[in-house]
Amino acid sequence: MNEKKKYIDIDSVVGNLDEVTVKDLRKQAGMSRKDFCNSFEIPYRTLQSWELGEREMSDFSKRLLAYVIKTSELVENYKRDLEKQVEGEQDGEKKE
Repeated sequence: MNEKKKYIDIDSVVGNLDEVTVKDLRKQAGMSRKDFCNSFEIPYRTLQSWELGEREMSDFSKRLLAYVIKTSELVENYKRDLEKQVEGEQDGEKKE
């Protein structure tokens, strides 16, 4: 059986992460350190050491975090747009 392999193009979602820090990702998510740690189950001291440059986060971990944050943003934007569209349709019905 010739089965196609599934592939997720993470780079097309997260872009180039060379200059992005963990702190940038946390800020992009709009989260405090405590909330970020709780959401991703990262020990607080670990996040702190990444942000202060005492330790370096692995590239694959950074890519996965960026992917989760970016896709969460995309979902929220989609939901917001959908709600606006539904509201617009309801407003149109009220005018008729």
